[in-house]
Amino acid sequence: MKAIIYTISFIFLTSCLITKDLSVEQVTGKYQLNIDTYGIVKTIELSADSTFVYDWVEGLNSGSTAGVWKIEGDKIVLNSYCQHEIEADEIVVRMEKNTLDSDSLLIQVIDINNNPIPFTKCFTTFKSKVVSAAYTNINGRAKLSKSNADSLIIRNVDFGNVQLKHDPLTTYYKIVLKSKYINFRSFQSEEWEYKNNRLYYSSKGKNKFNTDYYRKID
Repeated sequence: MKAIIYTISFIFLTSCLITKDLSVEQVTGKYQLNIDTYGIVKTIELSADSTFVYDWVEGLNSGSTAGVWKIEGDKIVLNSYCQHEIEADEIVVRMEKNTLDSDSLLIQVIDINNNPIPFTKCFTTFKSKVVSAAYTNINGRAKLSKSNADSLIIRNVDFGNVQLKHDPLTTYYKIVLKSKYINFRSFQSEEWEYKNNRLYYSSKGKNKFNTDYYRKID
């Protein structure tokens, strides 16, 4: 009988220890994504004043997000100060097009101050397959072959990605873009899990966590 009581008591105490809420002192610090991929570095620092900074580098792109965090049971909940991420239709300020008599498709890409946007990749696709592609020159112009493509895609490091419906009869586009916050990642009540000096971030669905983790480095 005593053995049974001891066993039940041990299970109860163990359960209490496992489900014990996290403490601020326990989780504060800097963590780095445990991934061995060249050009990719991601860190998150949880400060004792309940603020956090998330920094990331992916090749030529990089960014930083600040916000607040709190503990809810055994989870860490993150909310960035800025919650809004600009969508593709907000990047395109204005678009003009013409059906000129031409055997090619001319694309001009400029910003809201009428400055050309060079080194922008422009390509047409048909049923998701690339038909023609080119980069804009220093004047923000690119020339593609005329085709029966159904989509026009614009890609730029500072302005993000834009996909537009393409009319095969159109031979000229003038696209005015505004900068997109591609250097921004929002956190909206995002739950992270803390285990053994590691942070696991939620992927898709509640309580589903990626196998990638952030290890404590400071």
